[in-house]
Amino acid sequence: MGGWLDYDGPASYHGGAGGFSFADGHSEKKKWTSPRILQAPLKGVVRPYPTPLGGGLDRDVVWMQERATHPPDIIQAHQQGLKLWIYTINDIPEATGLLDWGVDGIITANPSLIWRAMALRGSQEKTSR
Repeated sequence: MGGWLDYDGPASYHGGAGGFSFADGHSEKKKWTSPRILQAPLKGVVRPYPTPLGGGLDRDVVWMQERATHPPDIIQAHQQGLKLWIYTINDIPEATGLLDWGVDGIITANPSLIWRAMALRGSQEKTSR
């Protein structure tokens, strides 16, 4: 184990780079160095990426993780009157965790999974009362 699976990889078809936009309004362009990110996407293929926790040293993955959404980021966005929508989430546990953190919306390629995550979350709230 010890890595995350990338179902919807970062864009690399802009000269080997991808753009990220953030809740505070700024954006960053990242020129990728990882051959795994620079590979053309293949339909139905899941590519595992190593993470620092899993002993990998992929600088591109570290760059993305350092900029990933965390609960304090969500609180800060809400304090500034911003709504925070996360994309592309196609995993029930990940969607449930993000909903628990307070994100305002989730964009997905599989709406039925997100509906299931919301239903599971609702049933867990009812049983914990």
